[in-house]
Amino acid sequence: GIIRVFGGLNGGQSKMVLSDILLSILVGTPLVLLFAYLAWNTGRTFLSININPAVLAHPLFVGMIGGFFGLLLPSSRLNALILSRTGHVIACLQGRLTKKENGTTFRKILVCVQLSFSIIMIALITLIVDQFRFIQETDKGFDDKNTIVIKLPWEKPRVVEAFTEELRTVPGVMKADGSSYYPGIIETKYVFEVETEKGMEQLLVPMILCGYDYLNVLDIKIAKGRALSPDQVSDQYGAYIVNETAAKQFGWKGPVGKKIRGPLSGDNEAYRDGIVIGVTEDFNFATLHNPIEPVIIFLTDTNWGSQFIYAKFDAIRPNDLIQTLESKFKDQWPGQPFDWQYLD
Repeated sequence: GIIRVFGGLNGGQSKMVLSDILLSILVGTPLVLLFAYLAWNTGRTFLSININPAVLAHPLFVGMIGGFFGLLLPSSRLNALILSRTGHVIACLQGRLTKKENGTTFRKILVCVQLSFSIIMIALITLIVDQFRFIQETDKGFDDKNTIVIKLPWEKPRVVEAFTEELRTVPGVMKADGSSYYPGIIETKYVFEVETEKGMEQLLVPMILCGYDYLNVLDIKIAKGRALSPDQVSDQYGAYIVNETAAKQFGWKGPVGKKIRGPLSGDNEAYRDGIVIGVTEDFNFATLHNPIEPVIIFLTDTNWGSQFIYAKFDAIRPNDLIQTLESKFKDQWPGQPFDWQYLD
């Protein structure tokens, strides 16, 4: 408006608009780059979100950046042209394009939309952060810190066992063992015959197949009885462990020694007879949305195998631990991708 009052030319107004745009870019660009880097690094470190840096050199991305800067000069010229051909001098000083219209209605709509969008995004981010904090701080009944889970291709159990033994020799790995289960994702239910007051009843119950050291890897507490042991030959095909919820729902006051008849393999054509040797404290083996269900735990064997390997590592570990684990994996399965996650 001041430039118009003093008879400024279109070129002067154009320079003013362009300077304003460039100043905004010079202030905003470093901040955007800083926040982008922090978000990139945080996602890679804490959420295992790996973005290929090559995307920055992709022709489409480079073309968008070039096109954005290429539009700066034409847009400033167009802005100055519109300002010079519309409006009254006094109206311009008052921030209006014409004497009659104050030109703020559309601007108010835009501001309201932008503020509403910002409030919604901030609220969503707050909810997401609260959810992450809840998951991190809730007592799930097992220790998910300093634990890596490696997904295995379907393979012979002997190969999986050999790979697990290899992991136990890696510097920084404290203990490792296999399981058929991954928290919140794998929920396998089978029909078991369970001893009750009415006799043997058929019940559909979630189950977890695992190695001898699996409960120890996740620090799942034994409330009654004992854990699986390689020193007990009968544990291979005749031992079951249940959680506290299972003991309660099955009506067991003394769960240790109760009979369970379960599947010998996934086809349900053969069964194994066994007894309960221990009861674990309840832990969240499914999503936190659902209440804890009964679960039956028993040893994996050649009929089942293990789809996941859990490796507990020392908090002070070598920097190349992941690379070493990947190398061990590639030695066993050269053509397969190394699929892993931090359990927490």
